[in-house]
Amino acid sequence: MPDDSISPPRRIGVLDVGTNTVKSLVAEGRGRSFRVLAERIWGTRLGEGIASGGSLGEVAMARTLRAAADARREFDALGVEERRAVATSAAREAANGAEFARRFRETVGFELRVLSGEEEAALAFLATAGDPALVPPGTGAVVMNAGGGSAEWASGTAGHVEQRVSLSLGCVRMTERFLRGDPYAAGSLQELAVHYATALAAVARDFPLEDRTLVGTGGSICAVAAILSGESDFREEAVHGRVLSAAEVEATAERLVRMTAGARRAIPSLPAQRADIVTAGALLYAAAMRALGAARIVVSARGLRYGVLFAAGEAAGASARVRR
Repeated sequence: MPDDSISPPRRIGVLDVGTNTVKSLVAEGRGRSFRVLAERIWGTRLGEGIASGGSLGEVAMARTLRAAADARREFDALGVEERRAVATSAAREAANGAEFARRFRETVGFELRVLSGEEEAALAFLATAGDPALVPPGTGAVVMNAGGGSAEWASGTAGHVEQRVSLSLGCVRMTERFLRGDPYAAGSLQELAVHYATALAAVARDFPLEDRTLVGTGGSICAVAAILSGESDFREEAVHGRVLSAAEVEATAERLVRMTAGARRAIPSLPAQRADIVTAGALLYAAAMRALGAARIVVSARGLRYGVLFAAGEAAGASARVRR
């Protein structure tokens, strides 16, 4: 393993091309220690229509590629030496996913790696399980990563993933497939609840919490924490490391269920690109906590892109230190 004290610092840029957003991260460091220089999020909804069609739409691809090109320009301006880009559920499941990856390479200038669901689960675990602010050192964790197209669970210790799975339960997909009405129709909510309960029965069987910490990452749980914070806008510092009780998650999901679309958009701390999909995500976290018998969940605002960063810094299997 490289000696962190003598290896030169590197400036790394990461792009997470998700179903709902594009997230960029620029950090500088060596080995397991990084200083964050810049982060940015674009609401691009690459997976728009994901529940009804098998291909990525032209408009959705175009706005996603524009965001990725913006990120590349920021990478150039910040002198990024190493660039990593990964795509998740929307790109891996689409019939034209390979075509999108080709257009990404031509437009942005570097490769887009389309992750498998198991790879996504492992990287989300790497991003969070080694953070002593989230998981006590030497203890185990179950990490739940819920995105726009899929949701992942991974369990183990900071140095080893023991079990991982990816299911098509993302909030964009579930919203488009199930939720109807404004406010939502009771029948559509019941259909979604049954779908979650059926899918999560296997998760509860394969990912027993026991004495492990449940960590949640992704936009949905961060949105729930932001709503509970009562702040006037979304701030990562207000949600990262926050501990939410099952009752708080449940109550927030129920609050969102009763709201109209306009009322959800008016929540000050809720990012605009999440207002129409946050209910499905909150309901998923509430259902997962019930299925797992979890009394609490620790929120991480540092998701997949940090796992990619730590892997690039050869930090797999060890705790990573991030400075801002």
